[in-house]
Amino acid sequence: MDTLLSIGLLASISNATLVGQNAALSSHFNFGENVTGDISICEVRVPSKGVAPCTYYETLGFWGNKGNSTGNGYAGIQESDDRRGNKVHIFSIWHSMDDPSDTANFPYAAYLGHGTTAEHFGGEGVGLKTWNFALRWQPDVWYTHVIRAWDVGKDTHYGFFVRDGASGVWRHLSTIGVKEPRIRIKGPNDAFIEDWKDTGKNMREVHLRHIWRRDGQGEWHPAQSGRYTPNRGDCLPGKRSHHYKNNWDAGTRKDSTGDFYYMRSGGSQTRPSPPLKYPDNMNHVFSVENKADRPDYQKAKIKKISITKKASGLNLVWSMEETSLPQFSYKIELFDNAECAGDPLLSKSEWRPETREVNIDWMPSDHQTVHLRLSIADIFDQSVKEVRMVTLSK
Repeated sequence: MDTLLSIGLLASISNATLVGQNAALSSHFNFGENVTGDISICEVRVPSKGVAPCTYYETLGFWGNKGNSTGNGYAGIQESDDRRGNKVHIFSIWHSMDDPSDTANFPYAAYLGHGTTAEHFGGEGVGLKTWNFALRWQPDVWYTHVIRAWDVGKDTHYGFFVRDGASGVWRHLSTIGVKEPRIRIKGPNDAFIEDWKDTGKNMREVHLRHIWRRDGQGEWHPAQSGRYTPNRGDCLPGKRSHHYKNNWDAGTRKDSTGDFYYMRSGGSQTRPSPPLKYPDNMNHVFSVENKADRPDYQKAKIKKISITKKASGLNLVWSMEETSLPQFSYKIELFDNAECAGDPLLSKSEWRPETREVNIDWMPSDHQTVHLRLSIADIFDQSVKEVRMVTLSK
C-alpha cells in the first residue's frame, strides 16, 4: 500500500524487544471469479466499533490485463493520520514496474472533483493516487465504490465513483489516465483490511457486500463467495504482526440491511471464529448468495436543461439528479422535426462523465426552429433522453 512507504516497520531493537511486531494482521477477501471487464463494484461499511487509526479498508483491488503492473490499482476508504484529515476516499493506479523511472509516462489525473487531490507515490510500487479529504465518510453507513475503465484515444481512463448510502448522493471523485490503450480490469476482486502502523492494540472491522464485475460483453457477474486469507507470514517472530498473530476474524453476518461479509483484526479480545483457527485453518471460503441479475441503483436522471442562444450558436448546460447513477457519456443532436426522426442536422458526443456544458457552433439556414435532443448514458450504460425546442434567428 502506498501509504506504507515512509514507515520503518522493522526499524530497530530496543530493550531486547523487536519493534514493528505490533501491527494488526492484514487480511484479504478475494471475491468472485477471474473475470476481465470494464466495471467493478463493491459496497463497504465500517461499524463504529471498527474505526481504528492508520487503517486502509480496501474495497476494489484489481490487475490490468497487460502482463505487468500497468493498470493495476485499488480503491477504498481510510482512517488516516494525515495532517490534512481522516476518513479518506482513495483510488490509486500503478505505473509499469518494467520502467519505474519513466516518469514521462506515469498515470495522470484526467479529472479531480469534489475536493479530490492527486499525487505520485513511490517505494512499494510507483504510480498515482487520488484522495479526497473533504467529503469524509461516516461509520455505520454503506458506501458504494465503482471503477469503470474506458478508452480515450491511445490511453485508458479509470473513473472512480462513490455513493453515500445515507444521502443517496453519487459523486465522481476522479479519473486517472494511463498511457496505454485497451487496459481492462482483471482478476477476482481483492478487498483487504490493513494497519499500516503498529496500532494492533486497536480493533478494526470492515463490512463488504454487493460485489460485481461487468465483462467485455456487458454481462454482469456477481460474486457469490469470497476466499478469506490473512497474511500468514506476518505472524512469524520478528514480523510486523507477530504480537497479534491470533487477533483476527472473518465470516458472514446478517442485519436489517441484509447479508454481508466482515473482516476484523487487532484488539486483545479478537479471536478467529470457527471454522477459522490459528494456525491450523487460516483460510476459508465464505458465501453470500446474490440473486440479482445486475446491480440495482436508480438509473441516470436529467434534472435540468438550460439553452442560451448566442451569436455563433447555442450554449447548453444541464445537471443530473445526484441520487441517480452518475453520467458516463452524452450525445447532443439537432433535428428539424419534433419527432427527432431522420438524420440530425448536427450531432456531438463524448465519453466524459464530468461534462455538463457544451457550446454548439451551428447557425440556422432554412430552419428557424430546431429540436435539441440530449441523451445521457450512465456509468452502467443505461440511457435517458430529453428534447427541447429552440427558436433561432438568422
